[in-house]
Amino acid sequence: MTKPLRAEDMHPALAEALENAGWNSRRSMDVRDVVAELVDDGFTPNSFAIGALKALLGLRIEPLNTSGPNFQNTEPLLVDPLGVGKRHRLEAVEVEKVVGETVFPFGWWLSYSYVYMTSSGKVVAFSSGLVWLLGETPEQGLDLAVRAQVPLTCIGAREGQRPWPSAEVPPL
Repeated sequence: MTKPLRAEDMHPALAEALENAGWNSRRSMDVRDVVAELVDDGFTPNSFAIGALKALLGLRIEPLNTSGPNFQNTEPLLVDPLGVGKRHRLEAVEVEKVVGETVFPFGWWLSYSYVYMTSSGKVVAFSSGLVWLLGETPEQGLDLAVRAQVPLTCIGAREGQRPWPSAEVPPL
């Protein structure tokens, strides 16, 4: 069973931004081929990712706030799991080590970071050796990527790399 995105579970401004990008509560894209292709590449699907992809696949969600508390949020969230998954399986393995669970490709965000959803519903992003936690739930992750209303937290960095923006992060 998939976990659908529901407007009542998100901030009204996020729901409006998603609607402006083409989402509505009845939107349900056929993601079977996308999921099958990513499974062939070694990914394990989860209900959170499948639910979010059914609702948002192919959308470009513009940021509402371009200045977050500790980062500039000037790029849209692009829901493109194949673009991430087909080229970045090794990076996904790094992310899985940091979060301690499987991840499934979702799309692109800040600095073309690769966005994943974990099997427990967390939304994380990877860019240049850094792993960021966007949210504990799909709605929280989408909210940070679109509204930039809370600080961005680095939860992992490659050995020898300076974490950004968090200062105390275990190496990958």
